Amino acid sequence: GGAPIIGYVVECRKTDSNTWMRTHVEEVIHITEWTATELKAGAEYYFQVSAVNIAGMGDPAEVTGVVTAKDMQVSPTIELDVSLRRVVIVRAGQPLRLYVPIHGKPTPEVWWTKEGEEELTNRATINNTPFSSEFLIDDTNRSDVGKYTITLKNETGVAQATVSVRILDTPGKPRKLRAKDVSA
Repeated sequence: GGAPIIGYVVECRKTDSNTWMRTHVEEVIHITEWTATELKAGAEYYFQVSAVNIAGMGDPAEVTGVVTAKDMQVSPTIELDVSLRRVVIVRAGQPLRLYVPIHGKPTPEVWWTKEGEEELTNRATINNTPFSSEFLIDDTNRSDVGKYTITLKNETGVAQATVSVRILDTPGKPRKLRAKDVSA
């Protein structure tokens, strides 16, 4: 009707319902492509779009056909903080905490390994959520020096990142001492 379009309203309803619901929280969206979220995977929906101008919202145009919602799939990614990209230095006896934001859909499997070792659970506590992984050693010692690798895996791919750790400690006992040329 004579005035420029300022945006669109996208609505959906389940095939077994007569109630239309907005697929966005904004009053209008300003783009012509839209991904509806918060839908139930496997459920079937009808969609309709209304144009909006200064005079208000126009009549909706229904998108042809039924749309089946499916889970978005996103390859796993690791957000390694800049401080973890350098060598992480910790004093012996102090905690080592590596907090790493992660992403992926479906939620990726997460595991940590240390160069040259297979199992870390006896020294480390690992807490994983759908959005992060935390690797913690409460009381570090010399044996904790090394490279730690976090690996993420889901149906769409694999991601890895490595963190180098150095532990500062007092010197150990000298070894293989031998007296040589002792004079009185």
